[in-house]
Amino acid sequence: MPRSEAESRTGSSSPPDHIPVVVENRIIQEHGARQGDLPEIGSQGVVSEILSGKRSLNTRQVKALGLRFGLSPVVFI
Repeated sequence: MPRSEAESRTGSSSPPDHIPVVVENRIIQEHGARQGDLPEIGSQGVVSEILSGKRSLNTRQVKALGLRFGLSPVVFI
């Protein structure tokens, strides 16, 4: 059975690590929010690093995003 491109790169069939970043970006865009509109997450620089995948969300930030957007915090993990 042929391996997917992700499996070929990573050697596994697990989902790519960037899925939460894609979800976060999509939710923020759908709500018309910008990086500077999320002070509960951190500075604009911190938000930028999170959205670019350079930094992960911590527990406090995950809870804050869940409250902000009315979603389960699990969505952001």
